[in-house]
This record gives sequence, structure tokens and C-alpha cells, in this order.
Amino acid sequence: MGTAVALPVSVVVVAVGGVITFGMVDPLVNSDTKTITSAWLSAGAMPSQVSAPESAHRAYTSKALAYRLSAGKSVVSIFTLPHLKKTWAERFFHTGPKYVFDGGIDFQPDRTCASEARLTWRLHDKSGRFPLTHEVGFYKLNVPADTITLTARLDALGPCTGVLRLIDPEVTNGFVSGPGSGASLYTAKSPPEVETSHK
Repeated sequence: MGTAVALPVSVVVVAVGGVITFGMVDPLVNSDTKTITSAWLSAGAMPSQVSAPESAHRAYTSKALAYRLSAGKSVVSIFTLPHLKKTWAERFFHTGPKYVFDGGIDFQPDRTCASEARLTWRLHDKSGRFPLTHEVGFYKLNVPADTITLTARLDALGPCTGVLRLIDPEVTNGFVSGPGSGASLYTAKSPPEVETSHK
């Protein structure tokens, strides 16, 4: 009697263990991350590719997409995302791909702008506004798997020009193993999807 009960229990334990192991190994084997470049642009303003030097929040030189921007002007760029690897779970259950975005946005003025100057931004379904002394960081932000749109406008009463930078923009196929390359923009261990901080 005991053996008859133990056998089904053992089968269930082995099956659950297999599912858990598969769930852990599958994303590791099929993880895929790509850096967004100007070649991905499908419509809108064409950015130039530049280096973003080390800062208080980055201990390394980064890559960035840069736009010239002046007071009252805005830019819109639509990027077509490439197909990243599919996990076996997506193949088996026919779920759509899940992409996440890491990166940051800041503005480097050519000279001092009025303290009231602000940069208004939108990336996919997230938006915000920050003074030019600040920057925005994105950590594992959920984005579509086909296209992603960046919009930014420089609001300033007086003359103000400079460079808008989209820093270290990366998309990942939903694999999250903890802080990734974008995590270096943050000091918190578990940062929110979007965080504005002083540069």
C-alpha cells in the first residue's frame, strides 16, 4: 500500500523538479541581448552614434545615440527591433516574445541654459520631464517586440541648445537574472523600471 502511494508521489516530485529545472535552464540557454543602433531607425530623426564618457553613475565609457536639440524643438525616432532568440517555453506555449529595455536619457547643453529648462520625454508607454541637471534611467522596462518609439522635446524660455543622448540602449528577450548592463545607472539594488536622478 505504501509503495503504491509513494510511486505517484515520486512521479509528481520528479515532474515538478523537471519543470522548475527547465524553467531555470531555458532562459539561460536562450538569453539574447542586442544594443540599439542608428541602423535600426525605421522612421523619424536619425541619431548619430557617440561615446558617453564616464559619469557619477557610470564607471565606464558607454555608447549612445545622440540628437542635436534646441529650445522648443522635438525629436521622434521609431526603431524596428530585431528578432531575438525564442525560449522553448515560448515555442511550446505559443506565447509572444517578451522584450525588456535597459538604458538612459540625458541632455548635455552646449552652454548654461536657464534653470527652468526641462526635457520632456516618452519611450513606448512611459513618459516624464526632468531638469537638465538630471538624467533618466530605464531598468528592465517592458517594450513591444516589434518597434519602440522615442520622443523628446526641449522646453526652455531662453536660448538653449545641446545634445540629447540615449545611453546604452539595449533590448533583451525577457531574460532577467538580476541587474544587467543598465543597472550601472542606479545605486539601488532593486530599482524601478524608470528612475530620474541627479547627474
